[in-house]
Amino acid sequence: MASAFPSFTQFAPSTPDLPQDAATAERKRGLLGRFLDALIEARQREAEQQVARLLARSGSTFTDSLEREATRSLLGR
Repeated sequence: MASAFPSFTQFAPSTPDLPQDAATAERKRGLLGRFLDALIEARQREAEQQVARLLARSGSTFTDSLEREATRSLLGR
């Protein structure tokens, strides 16, 4: 008796061709993509440095007020 629902197991799973190393992946990435990746990484480093400075200034205790201050400074408010 045939099922009312199609069986998806009849098809072999397809796996995309993945590059073997990071250099190959980097070459396949376009100029705009690499630029955006670099921009995101730079912003992340800057945010981490700001939080580290706030923590050092507060004596390495992460309080609620310090969290609010970090959020305000990172969001530019």
